[in-house]
Amino acid sequence: MNGWQQGTIKVCGVRTPEDIQACLQARVDLIGLVLVPGSKRELSPKQATVLRDLIGDQARVVGVFMNQSYSQVYETTLALDLDLVQLHGQEQGRCWEQLGRPLIRRVMPSDYRRDRRASALPLVDAGAGHGVAHPWPAARYPEAMIAGGLTVNSVAALIEALEPAAVDVSSGVESSPGCKSPRAIEEFCRNARLAFEQVRRVQRSINQ
Repeated sequence: MNGWQQGTIKVCGVRTPEDIQACLQARVDLIGLVLVPGSKRELSPKQATVLRDLIGDQARVVGVFMNQSYSQVYETTLALDLDLVQLHGQEQGRCWEQLGRPLIRRVMPSDYRRDRRASALPLVDAGAGHGVAHPWPAARYPEAMIAGGLTVNSVAALIEALEPAAVDVSSGVESSPGCKSPRAIEEFCRNARLAFEQVRRVQRSINQ
């Protein structure tokens, strides 16, 4: 991948077969499996394998890691046949490019222009979490995925204001911590797609 495809939607932190079914019904582009030890959405190797098999080739699968060793990430990437790898910590070095998978790297909104890595797909995330909205700088992120505080009710306005290429949601589509809501996933995707289309219409009118 040479960059995010405009309009990409990622749902992260899935934990059950029902979560997978809801994502597939909503035509989610990317499904994130959290493989970070100690995370409240962490999957065991067995759980991750079951969910990966359910997804098959119906969506692309992202493995989410944070400050884990290269060997651990490499082995897990091969075992689960991950399509993309998300590095959500302070991982350094060029070894990660040897994974042979597109890399998603988290950057803070204020550091996006300065800190984004040319080899990675940028994920602009202020780290608020819990579906809590946070203030975004007055900027546009046309080459980035945005995350943090996105919900069914906020995603459209954020897409229209920030003009990202992609969006990422986890707690913003949950009925309780760690429990995804199929209805919220469906509504989030619908609202996001309508907003992406509105941005495209505005851009086309400007370019005419």
